[in-house]
Amino acid sequence: NNSSIKQFYIPDSDPGYSGSSYGLPIDHEGKPLQYNTHMNMFGIKGDDLIGFLNPPLSLPTHIKLDVDGIEDKILQGLENVLSTECVRSVLVESSEVYKDSHDTINEILKTNGFLLQQSEASNPYEKHPSSYNYIFTRK
Repeated sequence: NNSSIKQFYIPDSDPGYSGSSYGLPIDHEGKPLQYNTHMNMFGIKGDDLIGFLNPPLSLPTHIKLDVDGIEDKILQGLENVLSTECVRSVLVESSEVYKDSHDTINEILKTNGFLLQQSEASNPYEKHPSSYNYIFTRK
């Protein structure tokens, strides 16, 4: 939700491992993240990035977020982009367990004219999944 240098927390450096976190050492459920290493990393607010790219040709039509715990913060940094009619759909992986983040995601998208169209478990093989892919489309 802002352009700055923050910590990037890495639980495991094995190839293909997911679960790293930027800005806060939290996992996809908002719980404390156990990490092995961390480093400084520059993050750029989505609205700032679009500003560098010659709008309107650079405006996205579809957005996919799967970042393990800071989806709400990224959407807060995309409010100018989300308010444009160019964006037709947003796919967000989110956990209902992390209620504050999940509620913020829903509110931002609703405020910007999106409706939930579909949801499905991120991992259909989990017996009790905690993360879901939510697809929102513009009204």
